[in-house]
Amino acid sequence: MKYKFLVASDMDFTLLMPGKDCSSENLKAIQELRANGIAFTFATGRSSYMVGKYAKNLEIDIPIITSNGGALYDYSTKKHIYSNDFTPKLVREILEYCLTSEDFIDLTGYSTRGIYVRKNGKRNDFFANYNETADIEDRIPLFYLEPEILDLPDEELPDFSKFLVIDASDAFNKPLYDNPELEVCTSAPGFCDITPAGQTKGAALMKLADYMGILHENVFACGDNENDKSMLAACSHRIAMANATPGIKDLATFITKSCEEDGIAYAIRNYIIPHIS
Repeated sequence: MKYKFLVASDMDFTLLMPGKDCSSENLKAIQELRANGIAFTFATGRSSYMVGKYAKNLEIDIPIITSNGGALYDYSTKKHIYSNDFTPKLVREILEYCLTSEDFIDLTGYSTRGIYVRKNGKRNDFFANYNETADIEDRIPLFYLEPEILDLPDEELPDFSKFLVIDASDAFNKPLYDNPELEVCTSAPGFCDITPAGQTKGAALMKLADYMGILHENVFACGDNENDKSMLAACSHRIAMANATPGIKDLATFITKSCEEDGIAYAIRNYIIPHIS
């Protein structure tokens, strides 16, 4: 289908609660979007390997923005249209900093190969639960991310488009925030998202609009947290959840209900569809 309008929604705490499925009300509203000729996709900090079962359930028929804008993923073909990866030099610097720390650093790496986790990572149960409820073809390839990976030569290091540091101290995270080669933001309490400089949801959303031939002024974005700020700032139509951070609400042209109150469905029916009608 040729679309003239595009809606991109963050996933966790926007479209759905972490570990939960999309509600039936949000699903119905997204179907109403497509019935009105409006495309819908995710723009998420998640890996491309963490969106499959949701894309299938919602019948997403256009590329998905993953890794905070690090990749455009075509679920229909299970292939990346592009993946904006760290250089091997930056990969090694981040791995050395995190994996050789005196304190245990809960680091996760997102790659086109799969998801790399620490053996005692706090999100490991989350990934395991996803795999238990996903069809075989949508399950995450999981690998361990331990200091031994540093023994690999640069050309054998996995490609990474995003790293996630969980519950590290402000003192540990500060050098990451201060590094001009990195884009660092918060996606949830305690979550420090690290991508190459310039890699944002906003930049990826405009790339997707261009890829689809959709005018930038016909793009809507929905979000709740700081990693959504670039996406909302890039759009004329900016939707914040009732549970959004103050910085996201300040950017919004429409504040909808909370995630747990099916705020996406409310925004679709009370802002998006009326706006284009």
